[in-house]
Amino acid sequence: MGDSRVKVNLKRSEKCRLGNMPVKEEVLSPDLALTNGKIVTVDEEFSIAEAVAIKDGRFIAVGSNEEIEQLVGPKTKVINLKGRTVLPGLNDTHLHTAMVGLVLAHTQLFDVSSIKEITERLKRQVERSKPGEWVFGKGDAWEPETLKERRFPRREDLDPISPENPVVITAYSSYGRITVANSYALKAAGVTKETPNPQDGRIDRDLETGEPTGILIDEARRFIFERFPMPAASSEMDRVPLKAIEEAILRADRAFVKVGLTSATDPYVLPHEIRAYQNLKSRGLLRVRYNLMPRIEALKEVWSLKGTASLMPGIYTGFGDENLRIGCVKMLFDGGVMFKTAWMYKPYRGEPDNYGKPLMRPEELEKLILEAHRRGWSVGIHCTGEKAQDLAVQALAGAIDEMPEIKVRHCIIHGYFPTEDSLKTMSRYGIIEAIQPKYINSWGESLIKNLGIERASKFKPIRSYLDAGVTVAGGSDAPVVSYNPFLGIYAAVTRRTQTGRVLGPEERVTVEEAIKLFTINAAYSTFEEDLKGSIEPGKLADLIVLDRDILTIPPEEIKRIKVLMTIIGGEIAYRAPTFKD
Repeated sequence: MGDSRVKVNLKRSEKCRLGNMPVKEEVLSPDLALTNGKIVTVDEEFSIAEAVAIKDGRFIAVGSNEEIEQLVGPKTKVINLKGRTVLPGLNDTHLHTAMVGLVLAHTQLFDVSSIKEITERLKRQVERSKPGEWVFGKGDAWEPETLKERRFPRREDLDPISPENPVVITAYSSYGRITVANSYALKAAGVTKETPNPQDGRIDRDLETGEPTGILIDEARRFIFERFPMPAASSEMDRVPLKAIEEAILRADRAFVKVGLTSATDPYVLPHEIRAYQNLKSRGLLRVRYNLMPRIEALKEVWSLKGTASLMPGIYTGFGDENLRIGCVKMLFDGGVMFKTAWMYKPYRGEPDNYGKPLMRPEELEKLILEAHRRGWSVGIHCTGEKAQDLAVQALAGAIDEMPEIKVRHCIIHGYFPTEDSLKTMSRYGIIEAIQPKYINSWGESLIKNLGIERASKFKPIRSYLDAGVTVAGGSDAPVVSYNPFLGIYAAVTRRTQTGRVLGPEERVTVEEAIKLFTINAAYSTFEEDLKGSIEPGKLADLIVLDRDILTIPPEEIKRIKVLMTIIGGEIAYRAPTFKD
């Protein structure tokens, strides 16, 4: 099957000796061998093998069945894959783990197609809840055109299923961030007919009666989230007690392995979130490998203390080990296209005076980048508008020019609409693009409303990035959208929106390229390409077994792929009940 040339860094021999001491044959035998499979190695040639051997948490050999079977010893566990496809463990370069875990305790409303589907899912949570308990549902993006009823949910949709519970659901739309509350929740939040609209927000009202419909937009959501025991965004995790964060991280960790995630980067974390990770790691409870991306605000406080840097010389990008380590420092430079706050060169559709705006002055961004670079930090900058991205890329290139001897890998996070100048500069300076393809599917229809079809078709142009020579690493930004990486791969390959429309077909990528986004490219983004991202001897033994062949199925089937087994460090982290070897 494919290229069967064995790749091995461990040889067995009856006369093998260590120093002057004889070594028993089983000592050098693999702990685990997977045979009779389609092993997609994602090595430099994207070669396919039949079998793989693992010892002490690392791959030691990849090759044909015959070659791997020769290494098997009496204590080797052998798993017969029966022709199933294997990928390296998948790596999400941008998800908010604790927020995902908090959402997982409630109702998932991703990729719903009707209000009826929303209420049916919520009803199951209501039935499990005590009277008075908050019921919460999280979706990705809804538009009237994407829901069967051709309108947003309202409180009268939620009231019948939950007369004794406050119910809140959230999603994004072309109108902004949407929260819908039932009558119980509106009363608990004190929202009435007389409540005025807050600045930068709106309470939707019935045209005839003036009563709130339950739909709260942007800052009007604060009425609910000031009372609801759930942060409105990852930037508000300081509201959550340490123990609750630990529980949320563990809940997410257990969910990640079921969809094939073996590594993840958590961006914009607070110090007490880092402490929660460390506590869990010290107790041996984490399964997935994590890179943590501290927010710049926390580091600015440390850097402002005289002498602090000399007391912590080892705290910079790369600090930690293969299971938990520090990645980039994250900065926010503009808002988002869905909220019409991304900093653009052209105005938003229907708003000729709105170009978005930066969250800090460009000179302040340059100053922070230089300081972080000088201290050995890679920098990840949240940019969504093309003007913001141009200025951020120029600032990163300037830091590299000034201090080229410092080895960092800066990245643009999101990068919705790169200009030709940005693409050229990113390629020249090795600036990475951390992209979230699932947005193409979830937000496509909303972006067409905000920007028009021509501009929206250039959203997240993965093909353009790759053709320009930019390294593109894949992620999700969960829980904004689903953390399932196969939905991201599907979106990168098909660029289909929720309605099935193909948004910018010229920006589609191949299945092989999409897999690389979530494997070797993701590993490269954190200086770990020699540790993981492909199935090769010497690398960490992280892999997943799929229920179908991702390389040969129709692209529409990619979103339906299920993971049958996840192995991390040679240990089975998840095994589906249906998997039989």
